[in-house]
Amino acid sequence: MATGHRCPGEKLAIAGLAAAIATLSDPRIRISGRGLGVNRRRMPTKPRSGGRVRRADAPSSCPFHRG
Repeated sequence: MATGHRCPGEKLAIAGLAAAIATLSDPRIRISGRGLGVNRRRMPTKPRSGGRVRRADAPSSCPFHRG
């Protein structure tokens, strides 16, 4: 950064990616295999389910993530 151009949001993007990688690499995290099909003709591609990520030891009655 000291010797060249950097985007203003670069540090924020790197911090966000680092947090996401740390969270998703937690061995307690489980990614549901249901609904992960994508329509490759649609941009941006996105799983129909949105991609469901859960912690294995999380209570099943979370008020924000029912069903």
